[in-house]
Amino acid sequence: MAITGVAFTAYPVTDYVARGRFHIDTLGLTRPASNRISGWRFDVAGSTFGGGNFRTDRLSGQRAVARIRVSDLAALARRT
Repeated sequence: MAITGVAFTAYPVTDYVARGRFHIDTLGLTRPASNRISGWRFDVAGSTFGGGNFRTDRLSGQRAVARIRVSDLAALARRT
């Protein structure tokens, strides 16, 4: 089994509007037309990078998510 790439990464923020503006205004990322309202998502180098509002009693950056792409998911499932 080979990892072929990163499919998705995301992290929680407490102010997704401000964070989304940072990624657009400062980093120059563009949002795809299909973005959901409760967060933000950007297509970056064949991967999706996103985030959204999470409970305010948690610090920004906690509970980050990463998903990888594999060449043969069925083979991986048989190994586990």
